[in-house]
Amino acid sequence: MKNFPDFTDAGYRVIRELGNNRPGGRVTYLAVGDRNGNENPANSTDANGEPENADEGETFVVIKQFQFAQSHSTWAHYDAFEREVQVLQDLNHPGIPRYLDSFQTADGLHLVQEYKPAESIAEPRPWMPVQIQQVAVSLLDILVYLQQRLPPVIHRDIKPENVLVDAHLNVYLVDFGFAHFGQTEVAASSLVKGTLGFMPPEQLFNRELTKASDLYGVGATLICLLSNTPSAQIGELIDENYRIHFRSRLRKIGEAWIQWLERMVEPKPKDRFPDAAAALAAVRAIAITPVPQAVTSHQWINLRSRDLNETLRQTVVITNSVPGTRLNGRWAIAKHPSDLVWKGKGHPWISVTPARFRGNRAECTIAVNTARLLAGETYERELLLRTNSSAEPYRLPLQVQTAPEPPLKLSVPYSWLAGLFGLGILGFWMRPTNFVAVAIADPIDGILSSGFLALLFLWTLVKGIQRLADRPQAASAGAWTGSLAGMGVGIVIGAISELRGLRGLVGWLDGAFMGVALGVLLGAYAAIAADWGTERQTDARTSAIVHKLAGGLAGGLGMTWPILLAFRAFDTGIAFSLRLGIALLTGAVAGCAIAVTEASQPSPSPTESAPKKGLMFDSFSESGFSAIVAIGLTVGFGAGVGLALQEGLTHPGILFWLVLMGAGLAKVLYPLWRRSRFVRRYRQSKPFLIEP
Repeated sequence: MKNFPDFTDAGYRVIRELGNNRPGGRVTYLAVGDRNGNENPANSTDANGEPENADEGETFVVIKQFQFAQSHSTWAHYDAFEREVQVLQDLNHPGIPRYLDSFQTADGLHLVQEYKPAESIAEPRPWMPVQIQQVAVSLLDILVYLQQRLPPVIHRDIKPENVLVDAHLNVYLVDFGFAHFGQTEVAASSLVKGTLGFMPPEQLFNRELTKASDLYGVGATLICLLSNTPSAQIGELIDENYRIHFRSRLRKIGEAWIQWLERMVEPKPKDRFPDAAAALAAVRAIAITPVPQAVTSHQWINLRSRDLNETLRQTVVITNSVPGTRLNGRWAIAKHPSDLVWKGKGHPWISVTPARFRGNRAECTIAVNTARLLAGETYERELLLRTNSSAEPYRLPLQVQTAPEPPLKLSVPYSWLAGLFGLGILGFWMRPTNFVAVAIADPIDGILSSGFLALLFLWTLVKGIQRLADRPQAASAGAWTGSLAGMGVGIVIGAISELRGLRGLVGWLDGAFMGVALGVLLGAYAAIAADWGTERQTDARTSAIVHKLAGGLAGGLGMTWPILLAFRAFDTGIAFSLRLGIALLTGAVAGCAIAVTEASQPSPSPTESAPKKGLMFDSFSESGFSAIVAIGLTVGFGAGVGLALQEGLTHPGILFWLVLMGAGLAKVLYPLWRRSRFVRRYRQSKPFLIEP
């Protein structure tokens, strides 16, 4: 049987020795005694899981013996005992074994504390970096408690031997024999108290101690754990300036944690953390092992669609530049109440490709399908990027502005285009016109010559303009554009006639003069007719467009008569006069079609661009421009069909003209028809679309 001291008079029975510092006159025993609120009853086990020898009703305690009876003992040992008792009596923290009792024997003084089934971290054992970080957090939490006391308690002897850790990584701080109250300066005559290598320089030289003093011991203790350095060899890492060099021994520890440790063991107190609370907050914000750092190319994403049913895309680049780490991530979309109505798989209108990635550079494409969204709305969602660099996801705001709902009506009504197409045919297929002309000429043949009829027609135009002189703006605008169009057509036809040697047709100079004269009359009259038919439907801007379009089309179409003359299409002078009337009517109908088109368009929003400006048309909307193009192509295609009916498709020029006008007309009208169908479908599905 081992020779343990007899403490039965004090009510305790020693079971075994836990540790000793015999040169310092200290021995620690595990004992049992009457239960005094200790959390370790008699059926507890030791740190190795072995049953202890205790009777029922007894409890485990730790007895620290201060052997003052030995020859080498001094009053300093007694002071240490008194100080530890004084400190422990006022402390109540789960990381500090509670004070239970004290007694005196012939061998010295004895301190009784709560027993914790834990071992000193100075004992060799395998440590994982995350376990060491947990030890650091727990140890600093104890120091925060001590430093919040009034006055603060400074331990002064934090080292691996005084830090216990149990099987569940619960940390306990023991041995308060050197503890000091407050941040007062230690007397110069006092003995240096602490352990070399773990004492900060200010403690070593008996200078003023602060709340940062114990941080040095915590840092040195953690360095021993991380570098597998025994506490007795910590001095090998300290230089003459009392700086600990440990970087080369920490190969798998993150840079941020190493920098935190370096600040903990700075030789000067002012360079350390000011207190345990600041050090604890800093260490909780970093990982002990190197972790990747996700950096995204975008802080937020703002997408705007120009068309309904458009799929918008944005590429986001995620990078990691931390050496020795690999970034893993996956995308998710934060839940939104409006999206919960979707019953399908995945998100209803947002997708990310790839949804998962591994590597230090990834290009992810965010696709937004606006087909399930309402038009003219702003949607705000949040993308979540979960990575192994942080426990919290990276949040990427997403804003999507959908295109406004387009009007249901086409830019040009089909009924007006059909009428213009028919007039285009009649303008160049002269058989019906000749038939009507013959029917008119037969009753008056021999009374009126064709020349007289032509003069009568011109006189009628002049009188008509005079009688409608109350519309001077329409007449002037139509005459101006009609003369320009007529002159242009006359020059082109005359130039072609001279180049090809077609005698009997007008020359380019004659064509120019004839085009101006004819264009002025036809353009003015057509503009007046269009103005009369649309005066209640248009504003000033639209009226200007109507007048110029009607006059230009009538003047240009009227001057194409030399083409028909080349094909000998006129049987009588009356037919020629009727053909000029068709040109005038075509211009007037085209002006009315533009007026109807502009009247059906919604008012422009403040964000829309200003109307375009040009030589022939002062200003017009995008739909108005499309309508003018559609009208011109429709009349041109009808003219080609009329020539084909007049002369057949054997003429290569007619065939080329038909193909050119037909292709252009299809290119203009097909998108308009397609959009009209799409808008109808959108309005039918609108009740089922996702709201912002």
